Amino acid sequence: MSSKLCLVTLDYPPQNGGVARYLGSLVNASQGEIEVIVPRRMETDGPGQVISKRLFLSLWPHWWPMVHVIRKRRKDHQIVLVSHVFPVGTAAWIARKRGGPEYVVICHGLDVRLAQSTWKRWLFGKVLRNAKAVVTVSEATKQMVQQIVPDVRVDIITPGVEPFEISTRQAARQALGLSAEVRVILSIARLIPRKGIDTTIEAMALLQQIPIDDRIREKYGMLLYAVLGEGEDYIRLKDQADKLGVKVRWLGATDEATKQLWLSASDVFVLPVR
Repeated sequence: MSSKLCLVTLDYPPQNGGVARYLGSLVNASQGEIEVIVPRRMETDGPGQVISKRLFLSLWPHWWPMVHVIRKRRKDHQIVLVSHVFPVGTAAWIARKRGGPEYVVICHGLDVRLAQSTWKRWLFGKVLRNAKAVVTVSEATKQMVQQIVPDVRVDIITPGVEPFEISTRQAARQALGLSAEVRVILSIARLIPRKGIDTTIEAMALLQQIPIDDRIREKYGMLLYAVLGEGEDYIRLKDQADKLGVKVRWLGATDEATKQLWLSASDVFVLPVR
């Protein structure tokens, strides 16, 4: 028996990142109700039933095969979930015009940031107004969507809280080799400009300039800024930290267990996304 919903996405576990994690959790929670389609040559060992299909061509419009893949879901009486308005939502809208299935759009912040030109804003509105439902992952994203398409109803499905074995702060610090007096400021993100890691580095530089009384230092300890993640902005961020004299523990990509240790060991989580 076919699943009732079919998710077509370009981001999915085992890929890292917030979108992939969100969608993987959504499929897990559906208990088999959501089938997943990803581009060919993308790994298919994520949660649920994952199928790879040819979604792109070498010639423009590169995403045209998506229209045919989505349109065929009609025969299985499926509703299609699309994550990313551009280009998956565009393909779903065209497929619907050509007799394809109803579709639901899951909007992320990147979708809104891509809808800047007059043409993209028009297309953004067309895709959302013709959707069976529109979903965002946060209230902030909902507000951004409604600034562009104010007449569309938007529902919010926030990321859930996943259970994991919590280490005590002391045990986590021992496992990571951190002394008790260190105060850890932690950021976890893909290293791209809009995540705001550079803002935190600037703040750390300012903190280092403040004279600290020995009694305060003894009570509150030393500061350590740890950044977990990798991305194309790493070299720029490292150069910035070096120039400002800010010591950063660059952790790169880690496994889930190590990430949970750092979360248990940290004192403050910082992510000033722009």
